[in-house]
Amino acid sequence: MHVRGEEIVHVTQMKQGSGRHIGELILGIALILLSVFFAVLFIRVLFLPVTAVKPETAFDWIIFVLFYIVLLIMTVGAVVVCFFLGKFQLTIKPKWKFTLFQNEIVAHTNKEHYKRLTETVIPIHEVTRCVIVRREQRQRIRLNKRMFYRYYFHLGAHLYYNVNGEEKLISFEDPNDLDELDQAVRHLQNEKEIPMYFTHAKDDDYKQIEMHKLIQMFSPERFTLPQRLDQLVKKNYNVGVFAEYRRIRKKNEETMAHETESKDQADL
Repeated sequence: MHVRGEEIVHVTQMKQGSGRHIGELILGIALILLSVFFAVLFIRVLFLPVTAVKPETAFDWIIFVLFYIVLLIMTVGAVVVCFFLGKFQLTIKPKWKFTLFQNEIVAHTNKEHYKRLTETVIPIHEVTRCVIVRREQRQRIRLNKRMFYRYYFHLGAHLYYNVNGEEKLISFEDPNDLDELDQAVRHLQNEKEIPMYFTHAKDDDYKQIEMHKLIQMFSPERFTLPQRLDQLVKKNYNVGVFAEYRRIRKKNEETMAHETESKDQADL
């Protein structure tokens, strides 16, 4: 019987109590409260004919009934949608998690639209390499008829391993806390001597490309992990957008002041 050995670290995509997790909870609570508001509104609308409106002509009755039915349908729809969206946000689960033991990795992963996690047990000696992928997401910012770009970077660890002579890939993408993932991949590199590779995915349409194809597109190179894994992630503007904005605004103000001064002198 295969012995797992001592547990090294447990890694999850969405850590309990993290900023992302708290944000999901706040959004879920807000949606539930919004559904309560629409439920109260529905009750008020339900008794609207008796307490508020008294149409006089037949045409007024027809218009009122149609408006009344549409308003009821809209409020009921809003209650149902907000309630179930809020319930979904409050029960949201991570897309993956894994536990690294001395002799194997026990991973639980799922696809985007599946609720149940599928368990995969990977013996450490079957892992052939680990590829760290930094994915680039570019946001366009238009400022004073000029185009600037803000870049977001997301890290993921992708393990290649053998199963009955066939090479497979398992991915752990975009965790909200890199410390645990850092500890896991560092253990694989230093203690288990698993080769590490790194690549930077520059394709803006990376979300539509399967990960194994994306890795092949950008040809990972062998590398040694830096002192901290988050050193591979850049969070700042690649261009000084706000500094540029202040410079342009100051220049415009100086130009306007100069034009005003020249006009005053011409009038004299």
